Amino acid sequence: MSPLDALRKASKQGGTDQLREIASQKADLAIFYAEKIDNGPHPVTRAAACCSPKFAFEYAKHIDHCATDDTRLACLKAPEWAYRYAYQIDKMPRKNTRKAASQNPYYALLYATNVDKAIHPVTQTAVHMSLPYAYEYYSQLNHGIFPTELALLMLDDPNMQALICPPFFFRYES
Repeated sequence: MSPLDALRKASKQGGTDQLREIASQKADLAIFYAEKIDNGPHPVTRAAACCSPKFAFEYAKHIDHCATDDTRLACLKAPEWAYRYAYQIDKMPRKNTRKAASQNPYYALLYATNVDKAIHPVTQTAVHMSLPYAYEYYSQLNHGIFPTELALLMLDDPNMQALICPPFFFRYES
């Protein structure tokens, strides 16, 4: 029996442990099973959802309605889902979610602005990998005050010059 067939059978006849096991072979069906058949979390469906950061996040948000260690641990595998977990599920900064989100400068910027709401050494190091994100980081969190070495790097980069020093004055010849 396929996981989809098990889900259909459980929808018509009610859930059993055997049907739950079969449906949980696919993470998305495990979430559906937990929501529609079990009407709540179950260790088997949670374990299936935790095979993917995205589905672990969805399980925590829609089934558990709170943070759990296993769903958080699964979300730490990808920067995007670590950030989303911290922002929407934990609703507070944690060392492990910050470290995971900081594997990508974009999510480090989002983590700093939306979760930490302050400069933190871990996110600061991560955004320095990308000058545009570093510019946004300091603009939003440090009132536009940049470290000297970073400001010098930005001035040397032609793409950043246009962002930092827009041409407000135009020269007209008469």
